Amino acid sequence: MSMDVIHKNQPNVDILKKLASYFGTSVDYIIEHTDIKQPLNKLLDTTLTSREGELLNLFRDLTEEKKKLIAIGVLMGLKQR
Repeated sequence: MSMDVIHKNQPNVDILKKLASYFGTSVDYIIEHTDIKQPLNKLLDTTLTSREGELLNLFRDLTEEKKKLIAIGVLMGLKQR
């Protein structure tokens, strides 16, 4: 298959940007480069403290198994309120 055929089926960057804007997400999410639906600029507009951001980054670096264990621990802790 030639490269010309492949490129005819792919939207250009301007179309991807318009789609991302319309759906309120990022181009990376549309092209399945990330599973984070909210664009980075909207994430940065949140009210996370620097410590919360640091914890979030540490959490993202964990294995899926460790993330599940932490989630269970948090849920158990919230139930004991």
